[in-house]
Amino acid sequence: MRVVSVSALAPSPAGAVAQGRHGGRALAAGVAVAGASVWAAQQQRRPATLSLPAPRAAQGRPQISWLAVDALSGAVGEIASLVVLYPLDSLKVLCQARGASTAAVIAELRALGCNGAALRKLYAGCGSAALCSAAIGAVYLLTFYSAKRVGAAFLAQQQQQLQQLQQQQQQPSGRQQQPAKHGSACGSQLADGGAGHPPLSCEGTHPLVASLAGVVASLAGSVFEAPMEMFKLRTQAGQLSGPMLGSMMHAASTGGLGSLYATYGAFMLKSVPYDVAELATYSQLCDWREAAAGAGAGASAEQKQQQHWRGRLGAALAALPSSASDMLIGAAAGAASVLVSMPCDVIKTRMDLCPPMHCPPGGGSLLCNIRAFFDTGRQLVAAGGGPGALFVGVAPRLLQTVPSTMVYWAAVEGTRRLMRQHFDVAGGEEAGSSGSSGSLASSGCGGSLASSSAPGSLQPALS
Repeated sequence: MRVVSVSALAPSPAGAVAQGRHGGRALAAGVAVAGASVWAAQQQRRPATLSLPAPRAAQGRPQISWLAVDALSGAVGEIASLVVLYPLDSLKVLCQARGASTAAVIAELRALGCNGAALRKLYAGCGSAALCSAAIGAVYLLTFYSAKRVGAAFLAQQQQQLQQLQQQQQQPSGRQQQPAKHGSACGSQLADGGAGHPPLSCEGTHPLVASLAGVVASLAGSVFEAPMEMFKLRTQAGQLSGPMLGSMMHAASTGGLGSLYATYGAFMLKSVPYDVAELATYSQLCDWREAAAGAGAGASAEQKQQQHWRGRLGAALAALPSSASDMLIGAAAGAASVLVSMPCDVIKTRMDLCPPMHCPPGGGSLLCNIRAFFDTGRQLVAAGGGPGALFVGVAPRLLQTVPSTMVYWAAVEGTRRLMRQHFDVAGGEEAGSSGSSGSLASSGCGGSLASSSAPGSLQPALS
């Protein structure tokens, strides 16, 4: 493992001034985001009638589509999570760049004193990263929810056609299948755990649909996130001075656009598992929560005692306030994403800081980049004495990612609820009325697919 010297991590005086300006902007943005979160929480504690969509006769509010809600929610969530927890991300990068322990890096930061040098080091590149994160978050969440709606609608159509075919085959024998009511069907399905994959109408989106939507979202977001991540890491490690966006533009003008995607293959090998684990976990837990909220009203005490663990977990989440439930689900999603993608994150960070020598300038081909990814992994394992070298910095990353996903999803869902209160969201009333108990309109959680009462009720959500 190559160890970067302490002097290489220290920014120049001119860079420190520029980083100070970005740090001030980041702190100001963090204060604004925190104030908005507190105000949104106060609004949420008002009577529950505020979270329900207003009747159309009383509406004089401007209209907005679900696409705009998804994009704005993603942008707000990304900025909030980035600004609030950026110092922990910098701490993780410094640990991985040097191969040092967390305690050693913290001791070095404390040695810088209380004159703002440590804060500038921890917030290096935050201003430019926040601007990029807004665009990335909008594309990321918009793509995920759109792909999830399309995939869920397609799956619902296939299920409906299969049910019609089964009914046609049963008609000659005189057997007629009556459609089950949503509450009782979901209650029994949650009680016995179901056979195979649960129906869409009982536990929300199929896990495969959420996973594929996560892959699509990861591919779309990587176009913007891959270059930003590479230059952000180099700025945090002290290898670049001055504004991060200026460094990106200079690299593109001198080395072409390929220089911005020098480690794109490695980024995708890290990003896809991370995004799929986070989005699929969050979507599945949200669906269980909405299914439990819809089935709990008509379930008896005996049925509640016989619930499968998914039903009990969903019922526990549904019993919490919306903001607390969102943060708990976000924490679980963040922990899952870290454990799945940690080895890939360590390898990619090493490639960002020490680009592979056997690839041509500008990053080379995607195949060369992927080959370099696995070569770097083998070198890290050999130099570090085993697979544990691929988990260097796991503690700072858990401390950064879990709170980050909690802040992110709380900001996303809070923004969605806030916009439904002040705007006439296209498709919001129809989507809310199609749920089992109207909880969908006030919960968000994946864009109006979580508790559809029937396959046909998915169509208004696509408007």
